[in-house]
Amino acid sequence: MSKPLKAPFRTLTVFCACGEKLLRYRKKGKGRLVKIHKLRIAKDYTGIFSRELPEGENVICPSCEKRIATVRKINGKWVFKLNQGQIGMIRK
Repeated sequence: MSKPLKAPFRTLTVFCACGEKLLRYRKKGKGRLVKIHKLRIAKDYTGIFSRELPEGENVICPSCEKRIATVRKINGKWVFKLNQGQIGMIRK
């Protein structure tokens, strides 16, 4: 008997530590959420991840005005590198 195939992504809802609902994200693989690829964002509730930002630019929470992420180029792809201390609850 073969195992059933798992979906390649699991959808998560990401919140800021202040409680602001930030986005729905399709995460691939195991482990914690470290970076956000723009193409995998299912819904951006605040609009802050939808903007075109230059490398090194900080993404700021509209509610508490603290840094959530920084725009970086990792492995040739533009991603949002998360500030782990500012990411609050993550729900499936």
